[in-house]
Amino acid sequence: MRSARPLLATFTLALAVAAIGVGAVASRTHADVPPEHWDFLEYQLAAYFETDTHIFVHAGVLCGFELHEQPEESLYWEFLPPAMRHQSGKTIVCGHTSQKGGVPKVVPGAVCIDTYAHGGGWLTC
Repeated sequence: MRSARPLLATFTLALAVAAIGVGAVASRTHADVPPEHWDFLEYQLAAYFETDTHIFVHAGVLCGFELHEQPEESLYWEFLPPAMRHQSGKTIVCGHTSQKGGVPKVVPGAVCIDTYAHGGGWLTC
């Protein structure tokens, strides 16, 4: 199984790009991520966040699994399918599938808010 560490470092760099601009971050590498950020990403960041109505996740969820049973592969690496309906009935809010046009993509059961921050787009909240 792939490690989430490179993905999380890329996410950190994407946040930096969104905050200070592409030019200021263009020459940065994963080695430039401060140790305290690695600590947060490795030990404190949750794989998903759940409310009464929504599930927030980096990439996606498998619809037939409880959240605590989700494979790491799905949570961090899967791309947005044509529909993503979780068995809980909650709306999934995800990323990992760049919407280069800058507009979040809505599919049955989910909305993808990855508006290409790592490539010069903006960070959608």
